[in-house]
Amino acid sequence: DGKNRRNLFTSIQSAIDSAGKTPATIYIQPGTYQEDILIDGQEIQLIADTASQKRKSIVDGKVPNNRVRLDGYSIEIRGSTDVKLSGFDIFRGRVKSSKSSGMIEDTTIAYNNRMDFPPPLRGGGIEIGQSEFEIRNSTIKGNWASEGGGIYARYSNVTIQDCKIEENEVFPWLDRYETDWDYVYFWVDAFGGGIYALHSSLVVIDSEINGNRANAYEGGTGLGGGIWIYADPNRETRIINSDISGNSSWGEGSACSLISVHSDSFRMIHCILSGNTGAQAVHIGGGNPVFQSCFFEGNEGVFSLEASSKPTAANCILYRNIINHSPVFRVDGGNDSLKFINCSILENRSFRLREAIQFEYEIAPFEFVNTILWGNSPLIDPHLMDLLTFRDSIVDFDYQGSNFERVYREWPGFADYCGGDFHLAEGAFAIDKGNLAYLPDDVLIDAVGGPRVLGPSVDIGAVEFQSVEYNTPTFTPTFTRTPTSTPTITPTPTLTPTLPFDVVTDGRVDIHDLLLLLAEDALRSGTDATGSAFHFSLYWERSQ
Repeated sequence: DGKNRRNLFTSIQSAIDSAGKTPATIYIQPGTYQEDILIDGQEIQLIADTASQKRKSIVDGKVPNNRVRLDGYSIEIRGSTDVKLSGFDIFRGRVKSSKSSGMIEDTTIAYNNRMDFPPPLRGGGIEIGQSEFEIRNSTIKGNWASEGGGIYARYSNVTIQDCKIEENEVFPWLDRYETDWDYVYFWVDAFGGGIYALHSSLVVIDSEINGNRANAYEGGTGLGGGIWIYADPNRETRIINSDISGNSSWGEGSACSLISVHSDSFRMIHCILSGNTGAQAVHIGGGNPVFQSCFFEGNEGVFSLEASSKPTAANCILYRNIINHSPVFRVDGGNDSLKFINCSILENRSFRLREAIQFEYEIAPFEFVNTILWGNSPLIDPHLMDLLTFRDSIVDFDYQGSNFERVYREWPGFADYCGGDFHLAEGAFAIDKGNLAYLPDDVLIDAVGGPRVLGPSVDIGAVEFQSVEYNTPTFTPTFTRTPTSTPTITPTPTLTPTLPFDVVTDGRVDIHDLLLLLAEDALRSGTDATGSAFHFSLYWERSQ
């Protein structure tokens, strides 16, 4: 057991078997263990004894990479409670839990593949079925399957916190059915490059879901590059303070694909979705999910809707989402709608399609409330403008009609629009021009973490104007004099509230973007295109 030298075992499995049904904690000496582990109806904690060692315990699957694995898992948990795995590096194998509960922490599960037959191949890194598990401070990397390249959850409660889920992949699989004279083969789509959740409660906090892929092959396509969720209205789904970036999909939802999600059970809060490619970042196939204080940047489109989807985006920034072969917002269903409340929708473009919004059926309404739309492709064909409703918003295009109420064509007053700073400057036109009645009661902070309402009304856009006193700490020096030393200055700060996000810049030089932004700004303002030689992108960094 790594602690009591009188009770040493030659393998992990022999120690588990020795414990029987008695709850036990087993400490494991660092080293490479080539064995499959089974915890069956037990209460076992497997703890790698890494405190005084440089190496972690490694469980290495028996089958080489060039062999087809037909059976066997690195760690399988069946009908067990309060199981804990801590401090492992698991390669060429995975973790499977069925009808169990427990925790995985400080563990890496990497480069595991699933080649069992018959398919589908579920959970390249972790498969969780009818279980309740927490995954903390762990890395799930480079695994693949056909459903859930990194993590697969079915009828389970799963919490993922402080984890990295990266570079996992899913591939379509070949299935068959039998006829009277032969087998008929057909391709089945792949779902959830990073995470797959079916009828499960999924909570993701402070995690990175990056670089995952949902691939297409032959007749099958991939859906949900980062996350694929088929929601259950009776189970909670929350994705909070997380980064979902650099994922790709050949079908729907490069960042996430959400099916049958509902506002009372699904919310994405304070998340970054950037650089997701292959399809619109978020695909919604039914339901009314809520996206609150999220930042969408550099994706190939933002939303695609079908099957009576009615999402709401509040306090979100949509910036420079550019796509060539599809619209920024795609609506395939006749009963779909999309509502933006206090959002800033800036510089989003579709090049091959002139309009940013494309409707398959010309009856799906979009609503913009307390929202800034600036520098985007033309939103929609003029004859479809009646599908869009604007209230208490700021736009940069000509408008007319009864569906425009208190809409302004005025410069909003960003602090540094070309530099990517979308705070409102002092005296900005957008300050207090919004309608407080439209703001949801649970929206207390703006897109970058400041208080949402500071004046008599809410500001238009995603970022509330903050006074100089709020943003900049002020110091009132007090002097303490002692006979034996020179005066010392003890600054007394005026405390600034801690924000969930900080705005930082990456300092990248992008001449083409710079010229484009300066030219557009000059055309709108009638001034010379002068400004900085650097293009700064807006990024958020969680405060430590």
